[in-house]
Amino acid sequence: MCSCRAMDPTKLPTDNLYKFMAILGLLLMGFAVYVQWHINNMPLEVQVAKSRGDAAVNQAKLERLQRAQPQGEPPTEEFVAAKMAGKLQMYQEDAIRSEIDRNRQINGHMNALEWWGIAMSVLGFGLWYWKLQRHLDKAVVGGSPVKVP
Repeated sequence: MCSCRAMDPTKLPTDNLYKFMAILGLLLMGFAVYVQWHINNMPLEVQVAKSRGDAAVNQAKLERLQRAQPQGEPPTEEFVAAKMAGKLQMYQEDAIRSEIDRNRQINGHMNALEWWGIAMSVLGFGLWYWKLQRHLDKAVVGGSPVKVP
């Protein structure tokens, strides 16, 4: 028979600051990795490439319509529509570029958060072992009462 008990997720091992630091560092790392994965899997670069291709096609159509436009007459509806589509395309491309810049900035922040998480985990686990666990291990092996500095 196993005398082990199932771990209760509401009672995490945060009985001291070192374990808390280690667990918090792991959580920070996990959060940063998840956010970076989510941002990096967004196909914004593909949208920019498609937008540039559409803009080039629209520009060629606009130039063709402009050459076909008789001098001195008001522009045709097709010409105005093509010109408006070109402007809309330009605004969409600018919005996508700003989104890519924002994602790069978030990635930089998440890299910093990831390194903070690594540092906190290493420091937390290290302090927990050196200041607490090795003394408990010596006491258990030696059969003496537990004395923690």
